[in-house]
Amino acid sequence: LNDYTQKYFYQQLDENQKKVYAALYEGIAAHKEEIHFEEPTLYDWSLGYVFQLLRFENPQFFWMYDGYSYDYYEDGKGVIVISCIRPVYAYTADECKKMQKEIEKNVPEFRRVLVDCKDEYDIVLAIHDEIVNKTDYDQDYASNPSQNLYNAYGALVDKLAVCQGYANAFSYLCQLMGIQCVNVNGHGATMDEFHEWNRVCVDGKWYNM
Repeated sequence: LNDYTQKYFYQQLDENQKKVYAALYEGIAAHKEEIHFEEPTLYDWSLGYVFQLLRFENPQFFWMYDGYSYDYYEDGKGVIVISCIRPVYAYTADECKKMQKEIEKNVPEFRRVLVDCKDEYDIVLAIHDEIVNKTDYDQDYASNPSQNLYNAYGALVDKLAVCQGYANAFSYLCQLMGIQCVNVNGHGATMDEFHEWNRVCVDGKWYNM
């Protein structure tokens, strides 16, 4: 769960992007308000790409928002280069510590169904079913401002989430079991309906979940 160098999206990046990913990972893990890049070689168009991929495969960072601000300069050739990023966090560092303890307290409740699992397929199916059976989908999410609906905390502790929260909880538990899992997003039944789900690697093959 915490070794980002073994994660799928990280391994698809080029060397410059990996440096930025590493800086973002370490900064967000430490709840830093500002993250500076020692070698600011990332152009603005790809910062969002790396930031999003990091969110998609690190469900343990439940305090992350999608948003951020950044400092930049022109490299003399008209290209904007990023030197510092300021992530937006949903909770304070102290709140995160308390919430993390609550997640860890609730995880055994979800993992107990894995005792009799014989292979990765059984583990993935059991995790999926346990989350679905224990977590309610918030049909009134439009009027509920809680960020918990969108992260692993909502599904694992509050037992209330929307699709993004389900996906983050599923990825969190799969990664705890050593199974590669990432989030992906796109459209639902209609083009104006946002949806987020998982891609999980079972016995070396990737599947939508």
